[in-house]
Amino acid sequence: MNRPCLISVLPSHRIWAGCAGSSVFKRSWFQPLLRPFRIPIRLRRRSRRLQRGAGERLSGNTRGLFGIVILLWLRRAVAMALLTLVPSAVSEVLFETDFEKARLDEVPPEFTLLDGHFAVREQGGNKFIESPGTPVDTYSLLVGPAERENISVTARVHGTATGRRFPAFAIALQGTAGYRLQVSPGRRKIELWRGDEEKAGAPFAWSPGQWLRLRLEQVKTGEVAWRIRGRVWPDGTTEPSTWALSVEDNTAPRTGRSALLAYPIAGTPIRYDDIRIERVAP
Repeated sequence: MNRPCLISVLPSHRIWAGCAGSSVFKRSWFQPLLRPFRIPIRLRRRSRRLQRGAGERLSGNTRGLFGIVILLWLRRAVAMALLTLVPSAVSEVLFETDFEKARLDEVPPEFTLLDGHFAVREQGGNKFIESPGTPVDTYSLLVGPAERENISVTARVHGTATGRRFPAFAIALQGTAGYRLQVSPGRRKIELWRGDEEKAGAPFAWSPGQWLRLRLEQVKTGEVAWRIRGRVWPDGTTEPSTWALSVEDNTAPRTGRSALLAYPIAGTPIRYDDIRIERVAP
């Protein structure tokens, strides 16, 4: 009795043949007929394996390179965070004054006027040096020794507003052309400037008539690298452990004295007190 033969192509590209209920036809009987089809199939399989292998190697190399980039970025981020948190150690006080021994209505001999006029005043038993309120102009003076790097200056500063007019005030290193830490209430910011170029800024809420403390420092961090940092906080409170502003600079600073700058845009005087200049460890 003749029985139907079945031939099927399986997903694995192998051909199965046989007769239903019979073992007359064996798979080996078809082998010579299948050889012409096996070679292309094997070549395609080998090509796919090579492509998968190349893709896996490329993917692995890409993941490895991406991991290295992320690791380097994280190391830099952690290092910058630690540098922001850790304050520089004070090694020497170079200059300090609270004006208590200074003569009223004069400029102490250790100060040098640059622009406008300053004078020592007194209020409530406290002495300070003060800029005029008018005319509206830039007032500045130099203080302390001439230094180039690894230096810090701090001061207490007081200003008031008139309507919508606000003052601005700053402390600087290496003269008025060097880096300065400036409080700009009209812009609601504190800023780091070098000459006429703003290098960094951060939001800041200023209260008229409030004494503030400002700290600005510059340290050498490499053969041709310097870090400049600044912070501002209300007088009578603890100095923050972090820096509000930080800049990296590869331009060598000039040797110069520290400076005080006043911009009485509100038409009222700006006062400075408790000035301290220190040498800091890099």
